[in-house]
Parts: sequence; C-alpha cells; structure tokens
Amino acid sequence: MLPPSIARSPIDFSWEPNQYDFGHGFTSDGSRSPIVRKLVSISVRGTLGMLAASAEWLTHRLADPADPLPSDLVAALWAGAVDPRPVDLTMLPYAEHKTDPIRGPILEYARTVRSCYRIALHFDGAFFSYAESALRLVDYVMPNRTYRNWRRDCFGHLATLTSSHSMSAVRASLDEAAIDQKLADGDFDEIWGPVLPRDAYDPRKRTDSHRSGSGGPRQPFHPA
Repeated sequence: MLPPSIARSPIDFSWEPNQYDFGHGFTSDGSRSPIVRKLVSISVRGTLGMLAASAEWLTHRLADPADPLPSDLVAALWAGAVDPRPVDLTMLPYAEHKTDPIRGPILEYARTVRSCYRIALHFDGAFFSYAESALRLVDYVMPNRTYRNWRRDCFGHLATLTSSHSMSAVRASLDEAAIDQKLADGDFDEIWGPVLPRDAYDPRKRTDSHRSGSGGPRQPFHPA
C-alpha cells in the first residue's frame, strides 16, 4: 500500500499552462543526467515497469478514488510493460484538462509514456530521456521524498536484476539487423529483457523478484 499521507497532502505545486514542456525542468543533460545514468543500466522492460509503478504513485497522489479512469490507465501501463503495442493511448485521459493541477499531470504523464512506447519499439537511446522526464514529473507533484526514496531503491535493484539486458549489453551481443528483426516480430524478451513481476518494484515483496512473470493485466486502455 502506498503511503496514505501522499493522497491527503494539499496540492502545493504550480501547474500553469505549458507547465510541463519536455526539456523545461523535467529533463536534464541527456546522457550526463544522474537519472539517465541509472536507467541505462536497466532493461527496457525494467524501465517500462518502473513507469507503470510510478503511475500508481502519481494517481494515488492526485486522482479521485471514485474516478475509474486513473486505475484503468495504471492497468494499461502494466500491460504496456509487457507489450505496449495493444495499449491504446491514442485518446489521452483528461485531454480537456491540461491546466488542471489534478488531471493535467496525469494527462502529461500518459502522453510521455506513450512517447516512451514509440521510442522503445525502435530501441533508441532517447527512450531514457523520455523516461527520465516522466519520473521527474511524478517527483514534482509529490509532497515529500517518499517517492524519490522508492525510486532510488528501484534503480539499484532493477540494475542488479536486468543489467544483462541493458541497451548497451544487447547492442554488444546482437547487430542492428537482428535487433530490428526481433522488434518487428514482437520477440521482445531478448531485446527488452524478461518480464518482471510487480513485486520487483515493491521493497516489501521481493522474495520472488528474481524470476520473470506477469507484469500485470494484458488489457488495452480505452478511455471513455
């Protein structure tokens, strides 16, 4: 269970028109970024799972518990950590609420993860900068360091679990043609690494996190 105090804390951050522009305070200096330097040691699948888990933090912080849309989004992002192709983020949640401090960050997070999916399917290093941007957005809306501490713990744990499928390790073992063919065929395990169980992202439940398993429900996100 995520800390109840996060959901109860007042909204004390600014959210103005165009508050979240890629590269404006939510990314740093590319490959020299401390966050990117950590992400490059983690498999693509490990990072996609971190994005799904971070969506749980984001929606726990901001979403109305009576609104089913955020929980649908979280379920979709867990499915996307397995295979993003069936996940339909064409119609983004809360598209008409971009400047709302509650719904706007959820909209922009979904938009950024959608970009991460597109880039991951090309196995492009820009994936890490977009993932950094999403993670920094979640940190921005948090009232304390609890999420950041969780994220830092995940960086180390996921690197231990998945470094053999980091982007650099995969490129060292396969040529570009082989990578492209596997991605085109949807044969992601060798390129993105095996699917991790959700417990791999929960410090309290890691006894089985060294084994691959279901990353979550395989259902597309179809917003109302």
